[in-house]
Amino acid sequence: MTRFKLLTQLLTVSGFLFLPINNIAFANPINPYPEKIKEALVKYNIDESKITSQKTIRDFRNKRRIFGYDTYIWFEDCKGYLQIVQHRFGRVDQIYTIGECKFPGIESF
Repeated sequence: MTRFKLLTQLLTVSGFLFLPINNIAFANPINPYPEKIKEALVKYNIDESKITSQKTIRDFRNKRRIFGYDTYIWFEDCKGYLQIVQHRFGRVDQIYTIGECKFPGIESF
């Protein structure tokens, strides 16, 4: 095996090792508008103490421009989740639940 071929294989393998690390950091950004999420929870009288986890995903179009944020909230007392869809400047555009989670005034699917 030549040195060039060995070096090429080593660089290829090392590139794949760092690839998942970049994606993990990119996958769960901090929502820049948490106050809008809190306002929505207060508006619908949702008890924040029942929240078990929350995840925000950026909505990209053309891999360049952020169109908004999708926040998923899971609760300890129901199977399913609450989804809050925000505009890129934080405005709450849509809120709904999936699964068994039901809240008065929020559409369920």
